[in-house]
Amino acid sequence: MIPSLSNRVYEVLRLNPVVSLVVLFFVIRLIGITHPPVEANHHWRQVTGLMVARNYHENKIELLRPQIDEVGVGTEVSSGIIGMEFPVLNALHAVVANIFGYDHWYGRLIVLVLSSLGIWWFSRILEKFFSRSVVIMACLLLTCSVWFSFSRKMMPDVVAISLAFGAFLSLLNFFEKRRTTDLLFYTLLASLALLVKVSSGVILALVPVYLLWKRKDLSQVLWVFFSSLVPLIGCVFWYGVHNVHLSEESGMWYNTGEGFHQGFQSIQDNLENVLHFFYFETMMGFSASILGLIFMVWHVVKGPRLFRTASIAILITFICYAVYSGRHFATQHYYMIPLSPLYATAIAVGLDQWRKYRWVTGLLVVLCLESLLNQQHDFRLKKSELYKLELESYMNNLATHSDLVVINGEGNPQELYFSHHKGWTTTSEELKDQEYLQKLKESGARWLIINKHRTDIRSSFVVSFENAHYVIYSMVY
Repeated sequence: MIPSLSNRVYEVLRLNPVVSLVVLFFVIRLIGITHPPVEANHHWRQVTGLMVARNYHENKIELLRPQIDEVGVGTEVSSGIIGMEFPVLNALHAVVANIFGYDHWYGRLIVLVLSSLGIWWFSRILEKFFSRSVVIMACLLLTCSVWFSFSRKMMPDVVAISLAFGAFLSLLNFFEKRRTTDLLFYTLLASLALLVKVSSGVILALVPVYLLWKRKDLSQVLWVFFSSLVPLIGCVFWYGVHNVHLSEESGMWYNTGEGFHQGFQSIQDNLENVLHFFYFETMMGFSASILGLIFMVWHVVKGPRLFRTASIAILITFICYAVYSGRHFATQHYYMIPLSPLYATAIAVGLDQWRKYRWVTGLLVVLCLESLLNQQHDFRLKKSELYKLELESYMNNLATHSDLVVINGEGNPQELYFSHHKGWTTTSEELKDQEYLQKLKESGARWLIINKHRTDIRSSFVVSFENAHYVIYSMVY
């Protein structure tokens, strides 16, 4: 008798705790998945990605020319083409939108699916080196870490690390089974990982460590070595050549780092914040993060040779990445995502040596509960920010879709995205400069949107709309 699909699913979940874990946390993180990007943190980073996805949907998908809604720097006007991470995530969002119609939360769902797949790939890697109990504990700890909240945001960081897991797993399978398809998957996934976010290189630092460990299999090592040139060349081209070209064309691109000298200085200037990242933000709890630091140092000093070497490679690569990023690293805790798998694994390996299983289980519950409680705000909307969602309807009653707008977003393009118009994000202070506003008008700006919660400045332009939140001026009359 052929078992039903539901029975098969039940057997998989019963026999594979990691799959059960992935499914459980996938369902939990579906809560509020349709929320607009008005949460307390990182909505700036999300809306810029959403702009690219929406422009792909409304125009056409051009992977080499991602476009945001900001049309220039200062008073200049440009196409909005921007140098950024390779926009495969934004393109996937646009593909879904082309089928079902545009909605912002498709991006969240895509990230959630890919990050859940990443946890499964992570477990498959650990299975090849550690006991089953280590695998389960490490996957649970990683899922509850900083990974938890960022695996449901329209941001590429967790996706890139997930792809790096898939690449390294394919590499391990290639050495075990000598299948060409595994080598091709490694090359493809490693290329995508580095293109989607350079931070994935922290995980891919494991590749040379493993090649040295398997150096007796010379032919396979050489195949992997030459295959690895593909993602490296692709990464150098995208960030070192193509993005430079796009920035010269439009004058805009995302953070490319500060360089080692200035970056080191920025970290020194923000040392207290950086230390907080290591003893709290990585695992989103003091208990887990401090325990992770202790076990990580212990394994580097006393651990098995392969794990010790792998940990050192990850740490060195991460430190280089952090220092080069400079103030961007020192002020944004999602830069700790690449280090969270090492923390989780170090804790799991350490706890596995403690044979009092009830105590280990209790400690795991405490660690995970603290981490999750420190991220529970991610499920809540900031109701005080919901008024921004009405901005598009206000503009639809006043303007044509091609009209350019100016808004005092204080450098944050969130409301520009919600207005569904292209234009400039400025500061309230700059609104006092009539010459500046006149230059924006000459560059094509037709509407001035002032958020009244940020300033009480009034303009000499004609008021076309006003309520408790916004005053909108026509700049052409």
